[in-house]
Amino acid sequence: DFGQVIDALRQATGNTGKISEVLGALEWETVGETSPIHITVSSREEQTTVKVMGDRGPTGAVIFGVIGIVGGFLSMGIAGAIIQPETLPGIVGLVSACLGGGFLTARTIWTTTGRGYHSKLRRLMGAASRAIDESVKPPALPSDSSDTP
Repeated sequence: DFGQVIDALRQATGNTGKISEVLGALEWETVGETSPIHITVSSREEQTTVKVMGDRGPTGAVIFGVIGIVGGFLSMGIAGAIIQPETLPGIVGLVSACLGGGFLTARTIWTTTGRGYHSKLRRLMGAASRAIDESVKPPALPSDSSDTP
């Protein structure tokens, strides 16, 4: 029951997503996020497979491109206030502070946001798996008390 799986994914992400069917498999992906998530649910030979894939490439470009540059300039400003930028060692120190500070800022943000993103992927896998398990459970047999002595 793909409808039950779609509802579970939408509820887990808060994103309506984009749905398509490719070769009998359900494909769902987030819409409007910088780190898109793509989920494929396929059912073949009485076996259902769920694949959850994430793409953090666009987020990495923003973090390392924009935030890294801002962090680098801030580090360079702090270093410039501490060392003598008129000398060759001072200039090397400023450049090092800019590059190192930018990288460390971006790497810290990348690592921190990555933990939350991976947690989100695990939640989605769990939600899809539970929805599939619930949709394939056989109906409960009614209890008939007349058969008992």
